[in-house]
Amino acid sequence: MVRTIVLALVMGTSVAATQDVRRPFTLQDLTVPVGDLPGACALSPAASARISGNTVRGGLWAGLPISTNPWAGSDPPVIASIRELIDPPLLPDGPPLTTRESARYRFRLADGIDEAYAAI
Repeated sequence: MVRTIVLALVMGTSVAATQDVRRPFTLQDLTVPVGDLPGACALSPAASARISGNTVRGGLWAGLPISTNPWAGSDPPVIASIRELIDPPLLPDGPPLTTRESARYRFRLADGIDEAYAAI
């Protein structure tokens, strides 16, 4: 079975030409209604699933620190995580970064992004 992970990152919002102008566009509008999904396609309802006994399969939300699937929000750590999955950043040359420097460098991935969206 083939599984597809779709992550969308929106740098800004705009109104689509075909959208109903009576309400503003939101990132939740990116979620395809369940009835419109192909037969074996569905959003993963949880980040992990119990297979049997003590066996748990994790990583169903691609390791993102999100609380719901789909997720939309403006939390910088989550936005940075989404950016890292889409386009892993190159680390700077030189000596290894301290924990503080690494966090500061990572959170720069969220700079200029007001809101992000992820659906798995």
